[in-house]
Amino acid sequence: MAASLKLISHKLCPYVQRAVIALTEKGVGFERVDIDLANKPDWFLAISPLGKTPVLVVGEHAIFESAVILEYLEETQDKPLHPADPLSRAEHRAFIEFGSAVLNDIAGFYAAGDETAFKAKTAQLEARFARLESRVAAAPWFDGEKFSLVDAVFGPVFRYFDVFDDIADFGILAGKPKLARWRKSLAARASVRSAVSANYPALLRDFIDRRRSWLSHLQARAAASFEYRHCEECKRRSNPVLFRGPGLLRFARNDDLIPTVVFRSDHQDSAAIRASTATVFMLRAVPALAAGMTSFDLAMPSP
Repeated sequence: MAASLKLISHKLCPYVQRAVIALTEKGVGFERVDIDLANKPDWFLAISPLGKTPVLVVGEHAIFESAVILEYLEETQDKPLHPADPLSRAEHRAFIEFGSAVLNDIAGFYAAGDETAFKAKTAQLEARFARLESRVAAAPWFDGEKFSLVDAVFGPVFRYFDVFDDIADFGILAGKPKLARWRKSLAARASVRSAVSANYPALLRDFIDRRRSWLSHLQARAAASFEYRHCEECKRRSNPVLFRGPGLLRFARNDDLIPTVVFRSDHQDSAAIRASTATVFMLRAVPALAAGMTSFDLAMPSP
């Protein structure tokens, strides 16, 4: 009888996503356990010497480091995701490492503390992707018609840009048509889509906001481009309604931050307001949407 598999996970971790995609592609059943990396439980530290996710628990044994987990799955499970040719397989392993370097650059991109550092990280990422553009087949996968572990690695990489693109066009992926095709194919792949929860974009936006970085600042500015409109109900009440915005909104009352506020109404206009620290807006009495909440005294930060 095969040992049970348990994947210790974090909801945003791109390295966890690699393992999830590989397991899904191979049709292997597993249990996923999410932890808070800001408050690591003792049992996790006991099985993860580096204190990082993912960790794959196989029966009584724990395997850490995503690259090692991927290789273990290749050796023990059906439906190989590496090419059969040794030279091609070695190249794929090298591009998996390249994917890890790209993830490190992305971490520098969202953590850069000022505009100068941010621009340097942006240029570095653009150069990485230019190199990748020169190699990828994108027909539709990295090396042609067969989905591989390299594809599993870059699905989470491109997922970051679904959120980054809502903030601004940084030009990192511009002028790279093969990457655009590959990104589209990966986004449509069931294993890639299901590797994260439906609220992944909101979680990532909140994570970026809490970095207090240059990208956090740009995200706040993007969120300031929200759109007002008047619904029929509120036209009769002469009240402005917050309809939607490309970024994140946070409402505060008595200096207490509310992570999520959902306005529900019996007419068509309702808004789910996600969390942000730097972006605070003014919304005045909208009783049709916010039952029991008639006003919010908020301030809009200077750009």
